[in-house]
Amino acid sequence: AYGGTLTSAMGGQGMPFHEPYDVAGFDPYYQFPGFNRLWITPNYLAMRYLWSDSLTGGVADINGLELFKMDMPLFVQSNCSDPSNPDILVKEMCDLLIPIDLDQTRLDDYRDNGLLSGITGGGWSTDWATYLQNGNAMLVEQPLEKMFRIILQSPEFQIY
Repeated sequence: AYGGTLTSAMGGQGMPFHEPYDVAGFDPYYQFPGFNRLWITPNYLAMRYLWSDSLTGGVADINGLELFKMDMPLFVQSNCSDPSNPDILVKEMCDLLIPIDLDQTRLDDYRDNGLLSGITGGGWSTDWATYLQNGNAMLVEQPLEKMFRIILQSPEFQIY
């Protein structure tokens, strides 16, 4: 089931899984003449955004039964040296997901408009400590989902 979902999702985003349009595979983004930005059409980009929303917010079947949802708090806890620090969290997640170095202004944007939108850095640290103490992800899940959506829908993630 997951394989079919992945295959379908990749095809809908302009990159058919195991079916590149050339025997050499998909062209690198820097290759002349199209710089491989030909796949960035309004339809493909919308499908890529929908896929990132599905990864972060979950996917349900027609009856509302959740098929899968990425466990954001567990992912962060497993891949970040200090998730209670919003600056470290954003930097390490961007390093993991985006293959170029981002300037501090961009990292601050992900932190302020994603993770911390509506709360302070101290508030995030308190919410993370509460999550670690009682295992209830309710306080940290929504800010993490928002941060990941912003990162996954950024030009840096989509192009590089």
